[in-house]
Amino acid sequence: KHKADGEDENPLFPVSLFSLPLFHVFGFFMLIRAAALGETLVLLGKFDFENMLEAIEKYKVTYMPVAPPLVVAFAKSDIVNKYDLSSLRLLGCGGAPLGKEVSESFTARFPNVEISQARLFILFFELNFFLEYDCTGQFGPVRPTDQ
Repeated sequence: KHKADGEDENPLFPVSLFSLPLFHVFGFFMLIRAAALGETLVLLGKFDFENMLEAIEKYKVTYMPVAPPLVVAFAKSDIVNKYDLSSLRLLGCGGAPLGKEVSESFTARFPNVEISQARLFILFFELNFFLEYDCTGQFGPVRPTDQ
């Protein structure tokens, strides 16, 4: 139920769902990113895991910026089996490091959803995104100089 047969791998019109607080630097800059790329945005007024899953199914969400605890919930909760999450292609995870075991558990359950760890650094009023973004809606690798 996580991927429909013959479904387009690179949708023309990405749909992002935001469960992050927009006053947080991660949520704010992901919002700016989505607006700059012309993505359709789905905003939740109040976070509720099951309501979020319903929104993913209803609006065919393709991308979500998330914090690690939400990746854990996706990996462990049986509620996800009640919803068609096949449109989901990418989770941009940030705010804290994502453990290897959690990442592997998520990938085993959702093999068609990529997890990219977002790394944002603000240094001397300069914002550097250490992720490359291309117009297909995919994040690229972290720069080789990052540690």
